[in-house]
Amino acid sequence: MQRYNKVIIIIFSLFYFCLLGKVVEAKSEKETLLYFNKAQEFAGKGENKTALLYYSKALDFKSSNEQQRLIWSRMGHIYEAQKKYEKAIIAYKRVILLKKKSWEGYFNIGRIYQIVGLDDLAISSYEKVIKIKPEIFQVWFNLSKIYQRKKLYTVALKYYKKAQSINKSNIEICLEMVNIYEKLGKLDIAISYLEDVVALYPREEFFNKLGLLYLSQNKLNKAIVVFQKILDKNYLSYEAHLNLGYIFFKQGLINKSIRKFTKVIDIDSGNIVAHFLRGLVYYKEGKDDLSKRDCLFVYTNAKGKMLKMYSRKMLNKLNEAGKK
Repeated sequence: MQRYNKVIIIIFSLFYFCLLGKVVEAKSEKETLLYFNKAQEFAGKGENKTALLYYSKALDFKSSNEQQRLIWSRMGHIYEAQKKYEKAIIAYKRVILLKKKSWEGYFNIGRIYQIVGLDDLAISSYEKVIKIKPEIFQVWFNLSKIYQRKKLYTVALKYYKKAQSINKSNIEICLEMVNIYEKLGKLDIAISYLEDVVALYPREEFFNKLGLLYLSQNKLNKAIVVFQKILDKNYLSYEAHLNLGYIFFKQGLINKSIRKFTKVIDIDSGNIVAHFLRGLVYYKEGKDDLSKRDCLFVYTNAKGKMLKMYSRKMLNKLNEAGKK
């Protein structure tokens, strides 16, 4: 009987401590949630210093790995916003310790390394993200940007294409690919991509870029059509008028060229490039007084050394011609 009573006592004790553990655990979870919610409240108001105190306090209590990961992640975001990158990386590493296959932790660490210019470390972190979750668009895009910064354009293109396969409607990818093909001298491919962009997003800056690419390949008629489309929507686009003026000058349409440069100056009286180009046209046409007026304006107001130098040379030639 005595042995039986001891067994009963042991069983009861085990039950009691088990129940007590659950009560303590529930209390810890409750305390964690209380401090976490307070931290969220302060973070939402931009009071990050106070938010960090409450997040830290929330970690003092026992809680699930998921809850701890969330707290460390939020702390990492605050440290990152404060540009305390070392502390942010420590916080994100704690996220990874709590869950080894946390792609978010590796991704956030990669972003910080990318921000501070530690590209090789960023690449290493991003590659770990790809092993865990290869369908994340942003990781492929960020890798592309890094390789582009390293001037490894062929590698960058490979990653941009992978990012594009995940998000086909992303316009920024197309524009970055256009820039790379342009740098590689593959202008036909660059133009093809940009034509697709303007078909979907007929924005002025994209039309302007396309027109300039046509111009660089001496496809003057196509460039005229593009710049005219800009003016159909925005007649005060001085860039379109300026580019058309240059094209007309190349085509020998002098009067049309002068009218376009004059239109730019009507829109923006201080446009140095328009004054310089109009002065150049006047000079070629032998209209010395008008050329001198524009060249003098450029020489007096230009901040760039090149335009200042060229306008000075033209003024010297005009002055010499005037003495004869």
